[in-house]
Amino acid sequence: MAINIYGTCSGSSGSKYDIWLNVKQNSQSIEDNKSNVTVKLLLKRNDGYSASAYNLNEGSNSVVLKVGGKDRVNKNLTVDTRNNVTVTLATWTGDVAHTDDGSLSLAVSGSFSMGGTSLSGGSVSGSFNCTDIPRASALTLSKSSLNPLDSVGATLSVASDSFSHKIKWSLGDSSVTHSLSAGVTKDAFTVPLSWSEEITNAKSETISVTLATYKGTKKIGSKAYSLKLIIPATEEFLPDFNLITERIDNAVPLEIGEYVKGKSQIRLNIENLNLKHGAKASGYIAKVGSSSKTTLPAAFDLTKSGEISVSVTVKDSRGFSVTKTETINVLNYSAPTVSVNSLYRCDENGNKTTSGTNLLCALKINCSSLNDKNIPIITYKYKKAEDGIYSGEIPINESVSVLGNGEFLNNSSYILAFKITDSVTTDTDFIEVLVPSADIPFNIRKGGKGASFGCYSEKENELTVAWDLNVKGDLVYENVGIETSLLVTDKRGIVRYLPCLELVVVRLRFTANQSVSAGSSHIIATFEKTPTLFTPVTVSINTGSEKIGQGGIKSETGQLVINSDKTIEAGDYIYVSGVYFAYRN
Repeated sequence: MAINIYGTCSGSSGSKYDIWLNVKQNSQSIEDNKSNVTVKLLLKRNDGYSASAYNLNEGSNSVVLKVGGKDRVNKNLTVDTRNNVTVTLATWTGDVAHTDDGSLSLAVSGSFSMGGTSLSGGSVSGSFNCTDIPRASALTLSKSSLNPLDSVGATLSVASDSFSHKIKWSLGDSSVTHSLSAGVTKDAFTVPLSWSEEITNAKSETISVTLATYKGTKKIGSKAYSLKLIIPATEEFLPDFNLITERIDNAVPLEIGEYVKGKSQIRLNIENLNLKHGAKASGYIAKVGSSSKTTLPAAFDLTKSGEISVSVTVKDSRGFSVTKTETINVLNYSAPTVSVNSLYRCDENGNKTTSGTNLLCALKINCSSLNDKNIPIITYKYKKAEDGIYSGEIPINESVSVLGNGEFLNNSSYILAFKITDSVTTDTDFIEVLVPSADIPFNIRKGGKGASFGCYSEKENELTVAWDLNVKGDLVYENVGIETSLLVTDKRGIVRYLPCLELVVVRLRFTANQSVSAGSSHIIATFEKTPTLFTPVTVSINTGSEKIGQGGIKSETGQLVINSDKTIEAGDYIYVSGVYFAYRN
C-alpha cells in the first residue's frame, strides 16, 4: 500500500516544479506492534522543459525528511532536474510503532533549498494511515449460564502466539484470575460454591469475564464478557427446618392425650432452621386446615374433627420456599347432655308402683367418649314441689337407677334436678323434672282448704285434678265488663279456660252501636282473672269476614283490647277470636 502526498515549490519558477512524498507500507509485525515503511521525497519539472534547474554544488543545497516527527534525513546534496528526470531528494525505510490499540496515523514531511537558480526550494507534509494491527485477543465461552460448582470452557482467538493472557472471573466481591502463557488458547473455570453467598436476594446474577492480552509484561488490550450464575432449587440451596407441633390441652386432662375438637389447640413452630449460603428468612406461613397465620410460633383453635393437615412454610430472601406438613387426628367432642326417658315411683327393688317412695329413673346420656377416656359425671338433687331448697347433689352411676332411700313421700310432689358434666368441660347440662304425688282417687287437704282428684292435695285453696278433665259446659270468667265508649251491645260467646291444657279459648261477638274511626284502640272487656297470654287476638267484621285489626289480652290488667286499622261502622258485628297459651298463676 502506497500513497503520494504533494506539496509546493518556491522561487520564480517554482510553479513549474512538483514536489511530493511517496509513502509505502512494506510490512507489519503483530508481535512488535510496528509497521515497516519507505518514505521518499521526490522533485520533477512538470512542463516537460528539459533545460530545467540544477546546482551541482552540494554546499548550496540541503534537504530534510521527517517521518513520525523525527528527522530521518538531513543533509546537503546536488540537485539536477534537467532532461525531465525525477529527482529523489531523500529516502528512508524503517519501522514505526503503532499505538496500543494497533492503529497509526504516521506524520511525514519533507523540504529542500537550492541556491543560484530560479527554483529556490519546496516543501510537503501530510499523514499516512497504516493498516491497523490486531492486538486484544477474543474469547468464546462454552455456556451462557451455569450453576455453582458447574464449569465453563473458554476458547481464545489470538492475534499472535507470542501473546499471553489473563482471564478474570468476578462476581460481587469474589473474583478469580487465570494466567495463560503464550500459546495457550484454552481455559476452564468452575464456579466456587462460596460465590452463591454473593447472591442472597435473587435467584441469579451476572458473572463478569475480562480477557486481558499481554506482550511480555505489557498489556496491549482487553475485552469484556458475561455469563449468568443461577442458584438452582436444590437441597443444597433450599431452606431446611424441623416442624414442631405442640398440643395445648387447655381444659382437656393430660391423661386423654389427644387433640379434642373445640377444647384443645395446636401450636406450630420450627427449629433447626438452616438458611443456605447467606440467604435470610423473608416470611413464614403456618397453616392448620384452612386457617393460616404469618408469624411463628402460631396457635390455632381446632374447630373440626378427624384428620387435619398442619404445615409451616419458610420463604428465604432468594425467593425459595419449603413446606413441611404433618397430619393430626382431632377427636370429635360436644358438651354432654342428659334427658329423662322415664321417671316412676317404685319400691326399693325398682318395681314400679304408683305409691312407691323410691324413683326408678331411666336417663338418656350423651357424652363424647374420647377413646373411652372421658367419663360423664351425673348427679341429681331434689326438693318438694312447694319448697324452695334443694337437697345436696347425689351421684348417679348408671343410666337406669333406683333413686332415693324411701324419702320420696307419696303424698308430696317432687322436683328433681339432673346435672351432667365430664372431664373436659366446665359447662353442665341441667334439667328439672316434676314427680307427682302418688295416685289416689280423692284427697281432701288437711284442714279442709284444698282437695284433689287422682293425687294428693298439696296446695291451699286449690282443687287439683291429676286426670283428664272432660268439661261439658263452659268455663267462663266472672265479672266480664263492657267498655261503654264503643257502645258494645248484644254480647254473645264464650271464654273457656282449660287448666289441664294451660290455654284459654276466646270466642266473642259484639255489636257496634256507633262508628269507630280507624287507628283507634278500645277495651272490649275486662276479666277478673287472667293468665299470662301470648297469642294475639284476631278481629274481623262479618261482611266478608274482612280483617280490620288485631289485639290481645293484657295479662297485667285483664283487659281485652282491639286495635282497629279500619273504620268500624255502627251496627257492624265484631268477632274476637283466639287461642291463648297460658301459665297458671
